[in-house]
Amino acid sequence: MKKILILAGIHWNDTYQRHQKIATYLSRDYEVIFVEHIISSKISLKKVWNKISEYFVKNNKCSNSNEKKGIKVISPKLLPANNFFLSYNKKQIDKILREIGTDYFCVINYLPLEITEYIVNKISYSNLIYDCVRNFEEWEGTPQNVVEVERRIVNKATNILVDSFYLQDKILEKYSRKATQILPTITKESYNFFLKNKYDKKNIKKIIYFGTVDEHIDIQLLNKMANEYDIYILGKINTNKLDKRIHYLGYIEKEIEMLKILVKFDAVIIPYLGNVNGVIPAKLFQALATKMPVYISSFYDSEQLKKYVYVYK
Repeated sequence: MKKILILAGIHWNDTYQRHQKIATYLSRDYEVIFVEHIISSKISLKKVWNKISEYFVKNNKCSNSNEKKGIKVISPKLLPANNFFLSYNKKQIDKILREIGTDYFCVINYLPLEITEYIVNKISYSNLIYDCVRNFEEWEGTPQNVVEVERRIVNKATNILVDSFYLQDKILEKYSRKATQILPTITKESYNFFLKNKYDKKNIKKIIYFGTVDEHIDIQLLNKMANEYDIYILGKINTNKLDKRIHYLGYIEKEIEMLKILVKFDAVIIPYLGNVNGVIPAKLFQALATKMPVYISSFYDSEQLKKYVYVYK
C-alpha cells in the first residue's frame, strides 16, 4: 500500500479539524503516517507565562481522544522553532525516519519551517502538497526566516491548498502560484440534522460563543454584552477575565452533540480580536448550519462572506 506522510503542528487528539479529517479520508486507500505537534513558534517569556497561567484556569482542563484507525501517529517530541534547538530537532527527526522509512507517495506539509523542509529533503516522494492554513509571516512568535522557507516550499510543492480567501489571494500575489481553496466543512451527520432544523425566533436574547476563549477573543466585548444579553460560552476557557454573569456550558468535542446545543440559542457571536487575516474559522460554517444569525468581527475573510453573516467593526 502506498504511504502518505502528514507533517502537522497540532496534536492528533486536538479538536477534530482539517488535519485529522484529511488524514482519515486518505487512510481508506493509503497507509497514513501523521507526525504531530511540530512546533512552529519560538520560545518566549510571554508563551511560558501563558502556559503557566492556563494551569490556574478551572475551565480549560478538557481532554479528547480521536479515533485513529488505519493511521499511525508519531510524536517526535521536538523543541520550539528557535535556531538554538534546530540541531537537536534534526537528530530527533533522523530517529523517526529510521522508524517510518523515507519512501512516500505523497507528503502533506502544514508548516513552512526549517525542520519540515529538512524532512522533505531527507525523503523521496511523488507528490508534495503544501496545505497552508495560517498566515505565518504575521503570526506571533514564528521564526524570522519563515517567508524564505515558505517560498522554497511553495516553489517545490506539486499542489498548494488553502482554507481562507486571504491565503489564496496572498499566495497568488506573493508567489505567483494558484492555490486550491478547500473551505472548512461540517460532518454529513450534522448536515442532515440541520436540514430539518428551522430558525423562527423573533427576539435575540441568548447569544452563544463556542470555541476557546483566550487572548484572540474580545473578552471586553463579551463582558459588555452581558449588560444587555444572556451570554453563554461552550468550549475551553483560558482566562479568568470573563464577567461572572457569563454562563459556562462546558466543553463538548463531538460536533453533532455540540450543534444540538447551539440550536437552543438565539444567535452566535464570533468576536475575534487583533490581526486574524488568514483565518477562516471552522466554527463559522458550523454556526451557519444552525440557520441562526451569526455576528462576527471584521477581517479579510469575514468581509468576503458578509452576504451570509453580520460583520461588525
